[in-house]
Amino acid sequence: MKWWAAIAIVVAFTAIEYGPVFLSGRVPFPATIVNGFPPYVDEFPQGTPKPLANIGDIVTSFYPYHALAARGFRQGSLPLWDPNMLSGAPFAGNTQSALFYPVNYLYYFMELKRAWALGLVIQRLLAVLFTVLLLRELGGTPTGAVISALLFGFSGFLIAWQGQAMAAAAVWLPLICYALLRLHREHSGRFIALVAIAFAMPVLAGHPETAAHLTMTGMAVASFLLFKRSGGSGLPNLRFAAGFVAAALLAIGLALIQTLPTVEWILHSHRSLNDVWPSLPLRAILAFVSRDIMRATNSAGLDIPEQAAYLGTIVFLAVPLAVLHSSRKLIAFVTAGCLVLLSIIYGVGPLLPLLNSIPYMGLKQWRFILVLSLGLAVLAGLGVSALEHRMEQWTVEKRRRQFQLALLAASGLAVGLMMVLLLRESTVEIVESTRVPRASLILLLAGAAIVYARIADWIGRVQFNVLVVSLVAFDVLTFSYGFLPFHRAREVYPMVELFDRLKQQGGDPFRIAQLDVAYVVNSELVYDLDSTGGYEIPLERLYRFLDGAHRNEGDAVMLDSEALLKLKDRRVDMLNTRYILVPTPDPVAAALRSQTDRFRFVFAAGRTDVFENLHAMPRAFVVPASGIEIIADEALQLARLKDPSFDPQHSVILSSVGNSSTESIGSAAKTDISQIEWIERGINSFQLKVHAPTPSVLVASQIYYPGWKASIDGTNVPVIPANYALTAISLPSGSHNVRFFYDPASFKIGATVSALSLAIVASLFWFFPRRRHMLPPGVLDPDSNL
Repeated sequence: MKWWAAIAIVVAFTAIEYGPVFLSGRVPFPATIVNGFPPYVDEFPQGTPKPLANIGDIVTSFYPYHALAARGFRQGSLPLWDPNMLSGAPFAGNTQSALFYPVNYLYYFMELKRAWALGLVIQRLLAVLFTVLLLRELGGTPTGAVISALLFGFSGFLIAWQGQAMAAAAVWLPLICYALLRLHREHSGRFIALVAIAFAMPVLAGHPETAAHLTMTGMAVASFLLFKRSGGSGLPNLRFAAGFVAAALLAIGLALIQTLPTVEWILHSHRSLNDVWPSLPLRAILAFVSRDIMRATNSAGLDIPEQAAYLGTIVFLAVPLAVLHSSRKLIAFVTAGCLVLLSIIYGVGPLLPLLNSIPYMGLKQWRFILVLSLGLAVLAGLGVSALEHRMEQWTVEKRRRQFQLALLAASGLAVGLMMVLLLRESTVEIVESTRVPRASLILLLAGAAIVYARIADWIGRVQFNVLVVSLVAFDVLTFSYGFLPFHRAREVYPMVELFDRLKQQGGDPFRIAQLDVAYVVNSELVYDLDSTGGYEIPLERLYRFLDGAHRNEGDAVMLDSEALLKLKDRRVDMLNTRYILVPTPDPVAAALRSQTDRFRFVFAAGRTDVFENLHAMPRAFVVPASGIEIIADEALQLARLKDPSFDPQHSVILSSVGNSSTESIGSAAKTDISQIEWIERGINSFQLKVHAPTPSVLVASQIYYPGWKASIDGTNVPVIPANYALTAISLPSGSHNVRFFYDPASFKIGATVSALSLAIVASLFWFFPRRRHMLPPGVLDPDSNL
């Protein structure tokens, strides 16, 4: 097989995986999750929906974030701020927005649903093509490269997490390894730049934890290469070390546009970096033979996507054959790495506690399944390559060599059979015929037949290549196809009566809030509505501000129905919560109808009742300076806000007297009333025309966050926190044009450094492309014959 054929094969199988995208324009998306909620069920009756894994974050986070990014760009601005959820929150700092990830640029010039579908295809292509490159560099054959690419590109981890930031970051792992190998072999500016890009991309892809795991893996590979013998010397390869350090600095610079805003966000968010996560139970290792990934808890009791790890049954037969590959040190390194990862992932031995003891390293270490998947896929590809080479090279003692090959394959077959048997004993539910343990058994035995036929010389190399590639492709495609079901575009977050009527509500800006799951959380980002709460790590100020009024969920702020009904203070009102949405049959709807002094029924749509909060404060309001209350202690501020006697229309809490300096310029009659007119409202800014009869404080109902700035009649003024969580400025009396705009220093500094780093990377590609003297592919040290 030629290398161009290997690339064509993996591209073709990727196209087959996403065939409905190209043939009928369907969208791979779990639409039944969305359409199972009250606003949609009448228009999209569910019947008996097919089961889905626990992939709700796709519909509540990743797709809505892309929707906001696309809308912001079409409005002519990069959406650094998110006005739609959590009463205003940083968007660029939220890593999962992945604003600067190149694949996500699709959303800036393509229709949202088409960009989503094409983005998934591109991620799969990157995974398989990078793996082909890696195997070629390691000295694998084209057939071995195809096997590795299919195993990794369609692995349980990448399939189960597709559409989420984990998978987007994960696809860069084989490129990291490939770039390091090329830098070791060819000390050139081109590969310094490539290493930098490969390490930066997982950070930009939006999942810091996966980026950390990939960085650790890359550092382990670099350490291995650093001490490879150079010219017969036992000394470290200092030229490679210098290139790696340069690439690491460039990678940090490239990613700084994302990392600086993220660090700022973490410092102000309700999230601890000291959490320590347990390992997976040892029985979860059966996921390597379990093809059932279509349920949150599969037929064997394994959690999906957390424990998904299927790679294809050929792994059990091909991995043992890798010991015959001529690059013995490489095989030993990868094998040792896989054993270490197994220990960490499944909590065998002291390695996991040791890793978790490192400050800020309490990550979900079981997600090293990604790295283990690539390691096993590489060993499998090199095992197939070794089988091809050895069968052609052995001319003497051939029978003894064949016995050696058969014994190695038999050892892997025995392990696979044992795991399939244990899986069968653990399976308690009948599922699709392609996902039962019997299917894994049949595929394992079919693979054994092909491998043994080649070992026995019953089939030639070409026949073996065709059969083994066909089997692996059938295995991984029947495993992965339809994990994300394909739906018509109109079924993906469709416009329904509820949101259409809410968008038609006139007047000044307002926020909505749901009680008891009235709609899909974070839908506001898709429909361009604003919400008091949301499902995402909230800012600490919002979390504490609503203490006692929201459900105690660390990764979300959602109003609690019982608490809202009993609430006597004005905190929810201060967040501009004008409309409350409740499922029609919910008892809370009747309770809201009974509190006529606080709530007014507005309309019902899509089995959802909409109530107006009669006491909701405007998005921006003016408080006379005479109503300023200076309270320095934050706990006392919160206690005062919970006091039913606190009236936000006439009082405002500031932390110091310096924040209350207002001087009257112009004149206004004392009998005037304050007035606010909305002039312009964008994602990163808004503009008001404000008339204040006396020196006052202008309060914007938006969570206070560094980076927000303001100007009065073109003159910049300080932005200060008010009422603990909100944003405010001191306002002189008279009529003024006021503009608030989000202009964070963290983004500007990060963008500047990233731009400079990108320029250096480009110059390395252009001016220092390659060195003339280099080793051929597959040579890691002088005593290797590949």
